[in-house]
Amino acid sequence: MWLAGCAGGPIGKDFARPDPATTVLGQTTQAEILQRYGEPRSERSETRALRPSNEGVPGEQGLATWVDYVFVPDPEGRSGILRRKELTFVFWNHRVVSYRFASTFPDDRTDFAEARIAEVVRGQTTRDEATRLLGEPTGMSIYPVTPSRELRYLTYTYVEHDAERRTRVVKRLALHLDPNDVVVDNRLETRTDPYRAPAPMIVPVPIPIPLPR
Repeated sequence: MWLAGCAGGPIGKDFARPDPATTVLGQTTQAEILQRYGEPRSERSETRALRPSNEGVPGEQGLATWVDYVFVPDPEGRSGILRRKELTFVFWNHRVVSYRFASTFPDDRTDFAEARIAEVVRGQTTRDEATRLLGEPTGMSIYPVTPSRELRYLTYTYVEHDAERRTRVVKRLALHLDPNDVVVDNRLETRTDPYRAPAPMIVPVPIPIPLPR
């Protein structure tokens, strides 16, 4: 006889943060990423402009694709910070134009010191100086995610799910670099949302029950 029982397991498979040496924006293809990382947790595509119209000039049309990977070894954890990795790629006509990685794993934690952002001076601080202050970025973006081909973004992302407090904290920082690798702007986003821990997954589990004699 079969009875419904509770069974749970990890979400996704473990993966490493992208290496800029092998994940080259504007060159690495979608097929290469899928071969490297495997089946994504989600994927969607649209033919559209990634950027809105600028001063009446329509944004460039193309095939935009978003691919997401998630790894949570213990999704049913009920206390503390969940160990979790998230990775999103954005492709433009089948080539990577953006990626964003976040992790709460102790050996790959992507949290960053917000207090040090004040030391980044627009129009003066270089890319190397910014990374000495904040660490290596966990993401990058180029046009058409950025508004022009001369501008690129270095991004820092941290997403923390607290199963005990039932909160989800998101921190995102984008450093805007000009062609000389000088920071010309920066944007910080922080927010805290309610978080509901996932319910246990119910699957059929064989439980032997002796039949009456």
